[in-house]
Amino acid sequence: TMTNAMQAKRRAFKDHTAAHFRFDTDADGRVATLTLNRPDKKNAFDAATIAALHEAFESLHGADHVRVVFVRGAGGTFSAGADLGWMADAAGWSESDNRDDAMNLAKMLKALHDIPALTVALVEGAAMGGGLGISVHGEVRVVTEKALIAMPETAIGFFPDIGSTYFLPRLPVGVGMWLGLTGARIRGTQAVEIGLATHSVASSSVGDLAAAIRSGQPLGQALSSCAAA
Repeated sequence: TMTNAMQAKRRAFKDHTAAHFRFDTDADGRVATLTLNRPDKKNAFDAATIAALHEAFESLHGADHVRVVFVRGAGGTFSAGADLGWMADAAGWSESDNRDDAMNLAKMLKALHDIPALTVALVEGAAMGGGLGISVHGEVRVVTEKALIAMPETAIGFFPDIGSTYFLPRLPVGVGMWLGLTGARIRGTQAVEIGLATHSVASSSVGDLAAAIRSGQPLGQALSSCAAA
């Protein structure tokens, strides 16, 4: 069952994170679902979202009873990346403030990476920039035919960030450099071909896949039964 410590942590940030993401568990607490929940902003994240996600991810580090963690976005989009208003504000911050902000983001991604339970990213629609950075840390990264993946910040002269220095060099030779320099857009099953995703399912089957995994069906069997044609 869900530990008292985990329940306390969930209560502590439940109210002030409602506008940013949802943190749900099934009845026995063995499956957790974290849903980026700003559909009007294409699930873009800001400093408050990062802080809330960091706390949520860390709360799962000692939750030995949790066997699967789903990470997804609401409204048919995974995440469009950083909130533009937040980025505009950062332009007026000091170097020290920007460094601290970047470290908060890095710590959030590290907390996601270190979750001991199987982490499954369900990528529907856009996963851009920081959204891509959040999606790639799951052992299982599922895309649909509607997935659209890119590092669009490079088109306006930004250095690819949001964890990309970790995952881009781990792609097949040349692919990371190509994505980092061009901001090329990757669609659907192409993400599997270049290593950004591990599996592809039809968008109509995402709910069935999640339900099958929740029910305890073996992961390989669940993925095979829902695989895109």
